Amino acid sequence: ADLRLRIRELGGDLKAALPLPIDGSVAIDELRLEHADAELPVTLEADGRIGSRPLSMRGHSGNLLKGDSTARNPLDATLEIGASTLHVSGTASRGTGPHLDLEVDLDVQDLASVPASSATFRLSDDEHAWDVSGINAMIGDATASGGLRLERRDPRPLLSGALRFAGVDFGSSRASDSSNSASSEVLRLGKGGL
Repeated sequence: ADLRLRIRELGGDLKAALPLPIDGSVAIDELRLEHADAELPVTLEADGRIGSRPLSMRGHSGNLLKGDSTARNPLDATLEIGASTLHVSGTASRGTGPHLDLEVDLDVQDLASVPASSATFRLSDDEHAWDVSGINAMIGDATASGGLRLERRDPRPLLSGALRFAGVDFGSSRASDSSNSASSEVLRLGKGGL
């Protein structure tokens, strides 16, 4: 390996809401960072605990810090906390026109403050806008699907898209109707929407 860094016994307190709700002490038994001549030359691995839950982090990527700043470098990473997982794969670049094209798969299980949940979506950045497409999410009995686009423009950004919700009570007068639980509502953003 061109570079090998190994750190043992890191610890501290962590509070985060996204992508997984976490509040507790973190103990990393070992963190490994390596760079080698390979198809995915950068490797990051960590093992430890958050509270009483096991923690595992595995990531492999192209060399985002060296070489052509416009190259689309592959990225593949998985974070596991107990039975909950976050997996991200795709490509990223750096430089004056950064690029991001990622598939995200989130599965939340056994976290006391959150019902069983899952979400898949694609996150991309074309230099002028962020796109979140192919959203398919479930939180408890509620579901959401659709896509959003945030255009970076003057004098202010424009958020557009459509999300379909089912099993969600938005506080409408129909919310008390028990037959409404199977219906779905569509939220449209952008011109003519919110």
